[in-house]
Amino acid sequence: MGLLRDIRNGASEPGGGWGAAGAVLFWAIVGGALGFGLATALNLPATATSVLIGIGLVLGFCLGFYAGLGTTTLARILSLPGVILELLH
Repeated sequence: MGLLRDIRNGASEPGGGWGAAGAVLFWAIVGGALGFGLATALNLPATATSVLIGIGLVLGFCLGFYAGLGTTTLARILSLPGVILELLH
């Protein structure tokens, strides 16, 4: 519940969520890549690979939303790659 409260408070702060889109995109890509890498390292069949990539994407989206909209120091640190991604755009 504390994470959800932190995300709710971050969206209402001035300047809150500035790099949210970049953070969500960055962490979703990282999650999907880690799922794919784990599946290939374990030499799993295609269906299990798809499941691991999906789990990685969902966890990446969750981490990205927390990083982009959170107010804690950890959320701000996790959002830095997303801010850099937004600046490159």
